[in-house]
Amino acid sequence: MRQQPGDRHPGGVPVTAAGETPAVRETASFPGRVKGKVRAWTAGFATTLTEPQAVLLTGKTVRFRAAQTLLWSVIAGLFFVQVVYGLYDAVLQVAWWPGHSLKAAWDTNGFGLVHSGNWPLYRHLSFRDTAGPALATMGIVTVTAKRKYWDVPVSTLRMVTAPLVIIVLTFALGTLGVYLVFFGLPDAWHHLLGSRTVPGTRWLGYLSAGQILIGVVTAKILHRYWAPVGAALQGSFLDWQVDRWQAKAVRAGMSAGQAAARGMIPAVERLPLAPPAARERLAQMWRDNTGLRRRRTRKLAAAGAVTLLVLLALLALLGAVGHYAAGHGIAVPYLFPKG
Repeated sequence: MRQQPGDRHPGGVPVTAAGETPAVRETASFPGRVKGKVRAWTAGFATTLTEPQAVLLTGKTVRFRAAQTLLWSVIAGLFFVQVVYGLYDAVLQVAWWPGHSLKAAWDTNGFGLVHSGNWPLYRHLSFRDTAGPALATMGIVTVTAKRKYWDVPVSTLRMVTAPLVIIVLTFALGTLGVYLVFFGLPDAWHHLLGSRTVPGTRWLGYLSAGQILIGVVTAKILHRYWAPVGAALQGSFLDWQVDRWQAKAVRAGMSAGQAAARGMIPAVERLPLAPPAARERLAQMWRDNTGLRRRRTRKLAAAGAVTLLVLLALLALLGAVGHYAAGHGIAVPYLFPKG
């Protein structure tokens, strides 16, 4: 029997004119809200790992998608951290010409702009050690771009300015984070709680907990701004791959579908040589591609992509040498002669 307005649900809740019981808004406690946010974040992360799979050009789906996504995220993170370290060393530490180096001016007082005894703490932590993990997260977002960002339009102006904006904000947030972790928060603790300590937290110092916290917070803030840009960059690279291989098919007198059926497709579609999301997106772009760009445009795109990859690889190599060799006192001829 349909309930009438004014009647009450057995639980005591009044019935509306539509005969429905309105939802009861629960007032959660603070711990409850925190648990809710944690559950939402966990659900979002799980969705990222297990989002619906697309069929590859081989006619198969990616096996062990979640494990591959995690593995590629770790690889990309380690790689882009070294790229950031390498860029820092290339500009501010290495003397590319004898007698011409920015290292002394930078290490002493930030090119004369900083006059503080704490500059030795800021110069590496703010602009290298915390910027590395934060910017590496942007690299992970780029190579593992989520499906929801694939079709988000990004203007050319944003594509050009976004890297600069991200770098400036990373340095600013890194500097603020170093101040809070090493000065602001300890001073507030001393003012409010005196000499009290929290038992069992000494081990956090050995894990560089402050540096990790700054990097995580910075990356979280910048992630949403960069995600559409990263997806657009990934799409540009994949578009070059699609045009390159479909041009081969045209020269062989085959359509894109025939080329895929005969295995004339990029190696990343046949083998796990790229993150699952990138392989699935390439397959979608292959099927949706309606025409090839002019040959001259394809050559320019290929030259730009190869140049970028080589540059990133060289910076990563330089960063690894500076971090793991020179950073531990090992002299490297020409690059880091004094260790």
